[in-house]
Amino acid sequence: MPQCDRRQTLQICNLGTAPLTWSLAEDVPAAWLGETPAGGTLQPADCVLVDVTFDSTGLVPGAYSVNVVITSDDLDERLSPCRSL
Repeated sequence: MPQCDRRQTLQICNLGTAPLTWSLAEDVPAAWLGETPAGGTLQPADCVLVDVTFDSTGLVPGAYSVNVVITSDDLDERLSPCRSL
């Protein structure tokens, strides 16, 4: 399989009035997927861009999928699954 690198950018924003601590990870670890940054703290009205990168190096041809899950200390929205990548 020829090497294929793909990147998608996600935006995480704090729409609240208090600092928001967040993190993201795959629901099943996937060495072929990376997220940068994978967590942090956002002040009210701040946003961060997260690069999600797929790297096919060493993978055999086939379909690959995983869910990226965002967790936070927001009491109303603690867990936000993103669509499968």
